[in-house]
Amino acid sequence: MRKIFNLLALLIVTLIYSQKPVLEQGVYRSNVKGQKVMLKVGEDNNYEMSFLYGKYTTQNDTITFKNMTSGESSFKIKINEAPFSSTFKIKILTEYMMYFGSNIYIGTQKDDNTIVEFKSLEEYLGKNASRFRNRQKEINIDVEKTKYLYFVENNYEGKGSTISKFQIDLNANELEITYEPSFNILELKGLIDPETKKLSILEGLNKNPIFTFEKDGTPETKNDLLKPLQVVFEKDWLKNSGFAEPEDTTAFFGEREASQYNFKHTNLKNYQDAIKSIEKTPTKFLVIVVDNSKDGKKSFDQFIKEDEMQLSRVMRRQYNSMSDHFNYYYATDKDKALLDGLKIKDKSSLVFLNSNGEMVYHTNATLKENPELFQVYNSVYDEINKANAKLKLDKITANKKATLPDFKKALFDIVTTKKGYNNDYSDVVADTVAVGVSEDYDTMAVDTTVATVDAVEDYDGDYYHVNDPENLYAFKTSKQVIAQKWKLIVDFYTKNGALDDEFIQICKKELNDSGFTFKLFEEKKQVSDLDFKILDYIFKNYEAILKLNDTAKIQSVDNYEDEYYPKAPNLNTDISVSLSSFFQKQLSNYDKLDNATKNKLVNYYKLFMKLSGYNISDFNTYLQKIDESNPTDKSFYYSEFEDFYQTIISKNSSLIESLDEMYANRKNNYTDWDDFKNSYTRLANTVAWNVVETKVNDKKIIQNAINWSESSLKVDKKNAYYLDTLAQLYYKNNEREKAIVTEQKAIEAIEISNITLINEYKEVLEKMKNGTY
Repeated sequence: MRKIFNLLALLIVTLIYSQKPVLEQGVYRSNVKGQKVMLKVGEDNNYEMSFLYGKYTTQNDTITFKNMTSGESSFKIKINEAPFSSTFKIKILTEYMMYFGSNIYIGTQKDDNTIVEFKSLEEYLGKNASRFRNRQKEINIDVEKTKYLYFVENNYEGKGSTISKFQIDLNANELEITYEPSFNILELKGLIDPETKKLSILEGLNKNPIFTFEKDGTPETKNDLLKPLQVVFEKDWLKNSGFAEPEDTTAFFGEREASQYNFKHTNLKNYQDAIKSIEKTPTKFLVIVVDNSKDGKKSFDQFIKEDEMQLSRVMRRQYNSMSDHFNYYYATDKDKALLDGLKIKDKSSLVFLNSNGEMVYHTNATLKENPELFQVYNSVYDEINKANAKLKLDKITANKKATLPDFKKALFDIVTTKKGYNNDYSDVVADTVAVGVSEDYDTMAVDTTVATVDAVEDYDGDYYHVNDPENLYAFKTSKQVIAQKWKLIVDFYTKNGALDDEFIQICKKELNDSGFTFKLFEEKKQVSDLDFKILDYIFKNYEAILKLNDTAKIQSVDNYEDEYYPKAPNLNTDISVSLSSFFQKQLSNYDKLDNATKNKLVNYYKLFMKLSGYNISDFNTYLQKIDESNPTDKSFYYSEFEDFYQTIISKNSSLIESLDEMYANRKNNYTDWDDFKNSYTRLANTVAWNVVETKVNDKKIIQNAINWSESSLKVDKKNAYYLDTLAQLYYKNNEREKAIVTEQKAIEAIEISNITLINEYKEVLEKMKNGTY
């Protein structure tokens, strides 16, 4: 309510201080920051101002006034003229995205018979979700083209969610959305005095009338905004849609109060004790506090006390090293030589040393001024740990006695550090890629999603980023030296063939541009012969790597000790997911590769798919690259799908059982069984229809295509598109009667409302009957 009064006060002040305003009598409407305001200007400079005009409901003796009229949405959609796009290019405009962006969800529904799939705006933004923390007034995202779009506004204070449904023209390419956060959490109640007939507008426990509204018949201004089909309010939408888990806060706080563990920092009396305190814990850092102010020691003691309380709350039951990153030492006059050696001249400084006593970072600050540097979940630890890993790698590189395992371990330490708030991590959070296929009126697009690779390990979150990165340790070794060392390591393991988990983890990251090359030099690389050597090693040890991965997952679950403050599990992403992402990413840059690399990449992709049991979305991408490479010769395209088809049917006598076995092995790549089987049927129909569309006359290919088409109908028996494909293939195979019967079934399977498709199929049927097809 205070926000609204502030807005009204601002408007009143503006009216008062405008110079010689010319204000005509009448009724004015406005929408101030999503809040409806009405101004009536009368004679003799009289005015009336009111807000929250809209619909009201009556129950018993209470009238509830609502901010929005029926069917009105906080999302105002306008379709802009724009070049063709395979997705909806959506531009969201709002002045307050940093405050309201995290409460927006977007749903897609392909047609009236499919479910609505919701994702948060943060999911669509991926790496750019941090914009919510900036004063960003425009956000751009891509959303799959779909018949219906839903926009959900989750209201604050547990007041529920408002869902707006829009029907979108599939020919549209760019949508401009103005989002005006609503104040639906204000529930104003009206009471009518039975004697005076006076209407009192109340808010909460307020017993005094605050506003009176009058009916206004001014016609609404016409606009070109898209009108929503439906706007509804659901109190528990977040929970019912799977975005929020029910909370048992009573049990949670009861457990916290029962906690007996009290964390205590070691009292470090001198620098020698301070260094010894971290010598055996290389993951911790010593913070030397230089504060010569009058109350410096007092501030230090107070900080230690508060930090101990914070860590006690976090650990609760027992000591947890995952939360304990720093030891603290307060420097005195006796430490002047130490500070001079470290070249610290500031009167106030925080100096971070590793377990060897080497300075990794320093900043001109005090604990009192910067306590946020040491917050458990928002500290500079990740930045300093990364700088320390660089320091160790420099030392290993400079050490002539260092072995290849030493160097490999140093690279592994680089790979497992977080990247930092300002760095690009687009390689980690993958985008949804719509795979383009040859489409006709009876072809359904095959969509695929590039898997999220190592998201648990690489996604950095929004922890604090140091304000003076120039004071972090700077990496010194050249890129050429690192590349030479890495080549030696790859040659060793590929020739030796020994299974090494750290080497495998480094390889996975390097293949996907999230490894040491990117973290040290912020460069993304092109696929190289070294990458193919790595693939040879992985393919040779594929089954053993899968077992290694399963063991790592079990261990990570065992380490997940606490529901609210768990140890961070180091989940090894499936090798198949990492390789899938690698191939998808490289094939997205297919046109930039030379022919030899293209052919090699395609061949290795096929080897990977056979090893991994065929992910259908992977195979679809593979087929498309073959199709693009040979636009005038489809024989290889068809033969590759035939090999895939034979792999499926050779497993069991029943196609359904074979597909079920494939799904069981790759279920993590699909939403459910229906999603998997639909992926197969769409792909089978797409390739079969291509035989019709390109007017292939080869009898063997036509017969194969009939088998592919029939297999899609074994899974989805009444699909009109699939029936039409099969009918036309029968006709091409000189099976005219079967073609006519099947085309009639296709017509009967079409929804009665789809007149256009019915007429198209009837035309095909007549041509089949009279022999003119």
